[in-house]
This record gives sequence, structure tokens and C-alpha cells, in this order.
Amino acid sequence: MNRTEYREVHTGSSSRLMKDIDAWIGNSVAFILSALAITSGVIGMLVAFSYVNKGATDPFQDGLVWLVAGLILAVTANAFRREHHMIDPDERRRDVSMR
Repeated sequence: MNRTEYREVHTGSSSRLMKDIDAWIGNSVAFILSALAITSGVIGMLVAFSYVNKGATDPFQDGLVWLVAGLILAVTANAFRREHHMIDPDERRRDVSMR
């Protein structure tokens, strides 16, 4: 008879909890930054087409300032999302066969 037993290899539970909290906070910051990027883009379009701030001397350039700020916020949100959503290959659950 050949019996194969499996056991799961776990790392420290407190370290996993801290990584989960770190990922949760990072994804929350990414969500907030992406919402601010969309808002900044909408404000930029409204300013650029003179729907808002009608007394400006050059509304298109003022709108581009808002749009560039939105682009920077979007890139930053993407960086936060990618940084905190990575899967560490050593942290995966593995089945180890014992004979």
C-alpha cells in the first residue's frame, strides 16, 4: 500500500495579515487617486471648452493644466494598483507530498 499525505505549507499568519492590510490600503489609495483623476479630467474638459471659468483669457491652456494633472493622478493610481496587487510566488499555498 502506498499512502500519500498532503500538508499545506504556511508562512507566518501575522505577516500574511500585514500584507493583506498593505494591499487593501494600497488598492484604496489607487481607487481614490483614480476617482480624482477622472474628476480632474472632467473639470479640465469643462474649463477647456469654456463651460466653467468663462472670464479666463485662455481657457484651453487652463483646461490642459487640469487634464495634465488628471493624467499624472491616473499614472500614479496605476502604479499603486500594480504595486499592491502583485502575487508573491513564495506566498502561494503549495501541496507537499510526503511518503
